[in-house]
Amino acid sequence: MSNTPTMDAVREWGSNRAAARALGVNESTVRSRLKKEAENNIEIKKLPYGLKIKEDLEQDYGLALKGASIYTKENGELGGHWLKYDIKKQEEIKRVEAFIEVLCDNIPQATPKPYAGRCNQDLCATYIISDFHLGQLCDSQEGGVDWSLDKAYDVLCGWIDEAVKRAPDAKQAILCDLGDFLHTDGLESVTPTSKNLLDSSARFRKLSDVAMCGFDYMINALMQKHENVHVLICEGNHDINSSYWMTLAVSRKYENEPR
Repeated sequence: MSNTPTMDAVREWGSNRAAARALGVNESTVRSRLKKEAENNIEIKKLPYGLKIKEDLEQDYGLALKGASIYTKENGELGGHWLKYDIKKQEEIKRVEAFIEVLCDNIPQATPKPYAGRCNQDLCATYIISDFHLGQLCDSQEGGVDWSLDKAYDVLCGWIDEAVKRAPDAKQAILCDLGDFLHTDGLESVTPTSKNLLDSSARFRKLSDVAMCGFDYMINALMQKHENVHVLICEGNHDINSSYWMTLAVSRKYENEPR
């Protein structure tokens, strides 16, 4: 931790009182400045799964960290710290992840299909889906157009049929969901982090089933035309958790499919 102006004065004059006289302020002002400068001088950086104070304090993945308390010595140096985390939240996360793993283990696996077409070895076709928001509800009286889960599924299947028809006969194909494939991320119709209210056209159980039917339809459509198919499912702010189980479910179902 680097020095600060007040800390330098204390070290130069030997005490808070002497530094206060030299700076022309009260001793309480020196103590207040030391505390403020020390807090501002501590490097606190967010990590992917924890908190890091300076370079030597780190919490590993698994701790649901919710805060930290820091105190400083009279000379402004770091005296100690307490990291606070939520054990109940940590256990809840582990239970949900384990539950998803068990569910995906029981997914029926697809039967491998040999490729019977002709393709250009030098080409790769890319199919991009972005912010599809499957499960969103729209009312024509409110927004000018009706939109429901059934209509969204029909549009998705119609789009991939037309896209495959127009695409070149490439050997490689990439199906890429850039995020927010689903409109809701759980039983509550809210965004996961900000908790903004959402209009949902179906219960989450049905939405999940239609989502997997949609991916199956798209993957099978691509496999009929392309020899190799690569699937990428990215997370969005609406489906942070669902992107995880969708990725796991697709990979488990097609893990025996070499193509």
